[in-house]
Amino acid sequence: MFLQELKKIIRPAMLVVAILISLIFYKLEISFFYTMWPNGSLIESYQFAHQWKDEFGKKMQDEDFKQVEKETDKLIETADKQISASDFGKKHKLTNYQEFVSYRDSLPEGAVYDLNEKDKKERELLFNFYQELNQNQLISKIEIAQQIQKSISYFKDEKVFFKQVKVKDEKEKLRIKQAIFEEEDWRNILPEYLPSTVTSLMENILLLSLVLMVVLLPSHLVRDNILKVKTLQWSSKKGRKINYTQYISTMFAGFMIITISLVVFLAPILSTGYVRYFDSGLNSFFSVTDFDFIYSYLSITFGKWLGLLVLLIYLIGMGFCSLLFTLSQTSKNYLSMTLKIIPLLTIFTLVTMSIMKNAFYNQNFWYRSFSFFNGELYVAIFLFLVGILFAMRGLVKNQRQDLR
Repeated sequence: MFLQELKKIIRPAMLVVAILISLIFYKLEISFFYTMWPNGSLIESYQFAHQWKDEFGKKMQDEDFKQVEKETDKLIETADKQISASDFGKKHKLTNYQEFVSYRDSLPEGAVYDLNEKDKKERELLFNFYQELNQNQLISKIEIAQQIQKSISYFKDEKVFFKQVKVKDEKEKLRIKQAIFEEEDWRNILPEYLPSTVTSLMENILLLSLVLMVVLLPSHLVRDNILKVKTLQWSSKKGRKINYTQYISTMFAGFMIITISLVVFLAPILSTGYVRYFDSGLNSFFSVTDFDFIYSYLSITFGKWLGLLVLLIYLIGMGFCSLLFTLSQTSKNYLSMTLKIIPLLTIFTLVTMSIMKNAFYNQNFWYRSFSFFNGELYVAIFLFLVGILFAMRGLVKNQRQDLR
């Protein structure tokens, strides 16, 4: 009977619809990670991270930082020579990179159309010279390297660090001290925004799985209710257990939907350069930005953290699948089913976004709202248990009613 119920779910027409939805979802949401990341000014930052990870391993020591500083000085020396030898440098009496930066920053700010003709001309000349000077991303590399060195300087002095970081309470401060300073997790090499971008990828995979469950799973259960198939099935003693068989087949199908989604859309990460960071810690000197400081309260590797995200996906997805089964069993027609499923999908979408966004980092909704360490995991477990309990309650109730 299990196979028969599974065949009802695996219908060619519905599978085609599911594949089309997956392709559209990939194009709109998931492909960005594999085709466009990193982009903009982060390209040079990631180049440095890749180079240092391959050269120094998962953590950098003081002598490694000194070597990086020397390499940055060489880049600046190259820029100094190009600036002093250029016509632009001679015209403006610029002999080195620092003088060039000071000159650039001294120009009037604002939109080009608001400037007078002289300033417009000067801005145009500067832009053309910058493009010439930035061949092979020379200036971009210098700017990123200096930004990273500034970030490193925060970590080398704990007092300086806490002047830059907003701490909610002593409990959080102690957690930061332990994870980042006592265990020296800040020395890890992990590119900035990589964890937050990966959680966005995982969030989209989970949302796609929920949508596919809605498309594939409930309709055949409602169809059986409409055609009163259970009336025939329950005429035998063995048939009275059809609800349990349907529940097991539905949960199995939901599990396979999640698994296939993860394999198809997450497995390609193994072919990217991010594999090198699987043994790196979640906290890193790369994580300090001009906007805020992002840290994880878990002292685990990036690879183990990915495993936790996969666990969250299964817990939330299977909880949703269980509730989906319960609502479908109580729906007498497709309209009734739709009116029940839309609110359920909406609620799970909002909860999913709050759980997956910056999961296990201080920027996560559940931590920032309730100072709740590992709140993401506990909420996911709660959703899973709620789904199981509601399903069991409905199954037991239906079985008892049948046996009266």
